Amino acid sequence: MANKVSARTIEYIQSLSYTELGKAVASGEFSDKTLRQAYSQMRSTAVKRYQRLTSEKNVKQFGKPETEYFRVTKNIISTGELVRELRDVSRFLKNKGSTITGLRERRDYTINQLNESGWDIDKSDYPELVEFMKWFKASEFSKQYDSDSEVVGQVFNSERANPADWRKAFNELKSTNQSAPYRQY
Repeated sequence: MANKVSARTIEYIQSLSYTELGKAVASGEFSDKTLRQAYSQMRSTAVKRYQRLTSEKNVKQFGKPETEYFRVTKNIISTGELVRELRDVSRFLKNKGSTITGLRERRDYTINQLNESGWDIDKSDYPELVEFMKWFKASEFSKQYDSDSEVVGQVFNSERANPADWRKAFNELKSTNQSAPYRQY
């Protein structure tokens, strides 16, 4: 069994930015072996989280996560690739959305924001709303908005969109079983 990297070392690696990690590797602060072991441990944790997030129950509750699996350590050839993979897995692990609790918080926050904006959304509507939002983001209409909108409610309450029309469209599409455009996305 391979030696484990200490939790403190992993926390330190996760705290470094991409540039800082690259400099630390270049200066010899971490050996290639240590980085590979740290990546392997972090990847293992990330894959387990991803599998939990994609279980049937959680997909029904939250919608399908956007993340993909991370590369296996033996397929990473260069140190530069390893640093990039470490950055990606660290980002995933630090993201609140990588845990069930974090997804619940995000879901509840989004629902509260939308309900304050005049929507009538509950937890059972959330997966459908997630699909609708993905469709909205990919649609031609959304190209007039900044892709980094701070709050979902701001998009739907902006001066360019009529929130009543979007609420109506979502509720109509949700209530029919016909093939909605966002279900094909």
